[in-house]
Amino acid sequence: MTQKRILFVCPNLGSGGSEKMLARIANYSHRKGLNCSVILLDGRNPHYQLDPGIEVFDLKLASMKQSFFHLIGMVKKIKPDLIFSTVTAMNVVVVLCSLFFGKVRLIARESSIISINNQHSKYGTLVNWVVKLLYRRFDAIVAQSFAMKNDLVNNFNIDGNKIVQIYNPIEVPEALALQSKQSSGLVFVSVGNLRKEKGYERILQALSGITDLDYHYYIVGEGQETERLKKMALDLKLNNKVTFTGKLSNPEMYYAQADLYLIGSYYEGFPNALLEAGLHGVPAVAYDVPGGIPEIMTAQSGILVEDGNIERYRAAIRKAVAASWDRKAIASDIKTRFDYETLMNRYYNLFLNV
Repeated sequence: MTQKRILFVCPNLGSGGSEKMLARIANYSHRKGLNCSVILLDGRNPHYQLDPGIEVFDLKLASMKQSFFHLIGMVKKIKPDLIFSTVTAMNVVVVLCSLFFGKVRLIARESSIISINNQHSKYGTLVNWVVKLLYRRFDAIVAQSFAMKNDLVNNFNIDGNKIVQIYNPIEVPEALALQSKQSSGLVFVSVGNLRKEKGYERILQALSGITDLDYHYYIVGEGQETERLKKMALDLKLNNKVTFTGKLSNPEMYYAQADLYLIGSYYEGFPNALLEAGLHGVPAVAYDVPGGIPEIMTAQSGILVEDGNIERYRAAIRKAVAASWDRKAIASDIKTRFDYETLMNRYYNLFLNV
């Protein structure tokens, strides 16, 4: 049983949260004694390490569209007992490939609310059709949040009994300790990919109306929206109040000094950065949008605002700044509800029993 061979299929080991989670799950499963292999479509510029002993196959492909026949051939060569994939597009490729190789157990991990995400995708209609038609071939589907599970059941007619809800866990660094603030002014922070759906412009618009607070806002990350957001900050006369740090492998120093964590997303999967901020005891202000945000935040850890209401978001920032937050309680709650060992063990047991 402990020698069950699992093949993890990952687009790359880049900066995405889903790739990071796949690497963590593969490492944990390997340490528990499972025989683990990983197929990378593109292994250049890895941000996450896989443990020695995990066999890695790097296809060195420029795009996911080129992976179809390569993946079929690799599965026939490796002969896994189980294939685990993540990210909707990768899951679609795997389930299509499964039509052409022998019976192998299949598990998909979803990282977004598919019906909403596909509204913004060039191939969204096609992906919706494939999901409805072929996702039933998966033996199990992991949903990061109950919002994702409900989307699969209600919009894609997936059998709810096949869907296992597992939150993303949070790893607690051994040296983590809540640090005292060093700066005298207020520090606001956001961490993540600068994509349109993340709604950074909504945060900038809200901050542009706050002229009486001594604050500085750090945006940690990069992406296709970077230049547009920099121009917007300049146009809103926020250039002295906003710093774009670029992508950092470890944003811990910003969490440690933050007074507030700001989220402007139009929708979310399961924002790992919100967990990381909470681990540092940072209260958050976010829009109440579809996805994992309302499942992470509590009344003791932040303020949820009616979606799209920038005036209320601005008021929530003021309210949050004036409030007394128990940072130790916020950190303790995150550690308890999203415990790494507990949630990773659910993946391990799923692999054993599917």
